[in-house]
Amino acid sequence: MWVAKISFNGEKMKIASKTLKHKINLYVFPISWEYRKNNIILNFAGTIQGEEIDKKHFLSDLKKMKQIRNIEKNEDFVVGQLIEPLWSKAIYNQNIIHIKPALIDEKGF
Repeated sequence: MWVAKISFNGEKMKIASKTLKHKINLYVFPISWEYRKNNIILNFAGTIQGEEIDKKHFLSDLKKMKQIRNIEKNEDFVVGQLIEPLWSKAIYNQNIIHIKPALIDEKGF
């Protein structure tokens, strides 16, 4: 079995730029996904860490994004649906097991 750790500078990535802006950490697990035409419809669950006001503003920004179909929060737990570009198909396929949540940190990485 192979294990891969991938790190991106997220300043220009949609969600990562929001974690940077609002100084929060977002841990997410992909729950399921479906390929549709030029997109991937991703269902996710995770947690948010940060100051309460920052989390509120972060979620408000996410809800304005056209890539976010739905997002719900209960305490620090979030679930939602996201539209990803088809190039991310390498990450979302049935042969990859996500053993840890993806972390998008307050520095945008």
